[in-house]
Amino acid sequence: MDSRCTMPTDDKGQFAFSGVPFGSESVSVKKPGFICMLMRLRPQPKCFQQVDVLASDIQVALTMTPQAIVTGRIVDQAGKPVENLHLNLMQKENLDGHET
Repeated sequence: MDSRCTMPTDDKGQFAFSGVPFGSESVSVKKPGFICMLMRLRPQPKCFQQVDVLASDIQVALTMTPQAIVTGRIVDQAGKPVENLHLNLMQKENLDGHET
C-alpha cells in the first residue's frame, strides 16, 4: 500500500481499505481538535497501529481523545485586565482514592 493512501471514516467512524497486499502496514489517524498522546498515567489513545496483513479481512480499532481549550480573563480589583501574567494549568486527579 502506498504511504500516501488515505481514507475518510463514515458517520460511525468506520473505514475500509481494499487491495492491500499481504505484509506489514502502518495505520494511523489524526484530526484537528484531537490528540494522540497524553502526559498522564491513564491508558493512552491508540491512534497508531502496526498491522500484519495475513488475511483478506483485518479488523483494526483506533482511538482518539478530544483536545480541551482552557480560556479566561484575569482582571485586577478595579476590573482592569492584567497583562503579562504567567499562568500555570495544573491537573488534579484522584487515583485509588488519593489526590495526585
